[in-house]
Amino acid sequence: MLVELHGGGVTARSAGAGQGSEFIVRLPICHDQPTVQSLPRFEKPASRKIVLVEDHEDSRALMKILLETKGFTVVEASDGLSAITAIQATQPDLALVDIGLPGMDGYEVARTLRSDASLDGLVLVALTGYGRDSDVLRAKEAGFNHHLTKPVRPEVLEALLVQL
Repeated sequence: MLVELHGGGVTARSAGAGQGSEFIVRLPICHDQPTVQSLPRFEKPASRKIVLVEDHEDSRALMKILLETKGFTVVEASDGLSAITAIQATQPDLALVDIGLPGMDGYEVARTLRSDASLDGLVLVALTGYGRDSDVLRAKEAGFNHHLTKPVRPEVLEALLVQL
């Protein structure tokens, strides 16, 4: 189903019992990818704090490294409740929030943060494997400013950071 959501297909075939199986996954090539030349030049931020909310430890570590090499100060959280606490405590410029968090999901995190007047200038970015139009709409309705579908390519994240 995930392959089909990305416009691809899966086929399976076998010559029979004990003959092994072959599985073929086909995904379309995306021709509208930004090229390195078309991306805005990234300049180190003056003083940007980011709260990175991701329950998958390896993904969080990689994203943190990427953001820190770009000059950002990164505070980490691995679930919804610790995300709210970290964001309220650090008052970051930006929060990258996974949607599929344990306990309190990213949508609830966004709604809670949007009800806090002290965080009016906070830019919220949804990080999610959910990329359908209805998922983007749901994120906007919850209070997210932007929606990035995982896996997030570094150049796409960088282009968003340049905009902000």
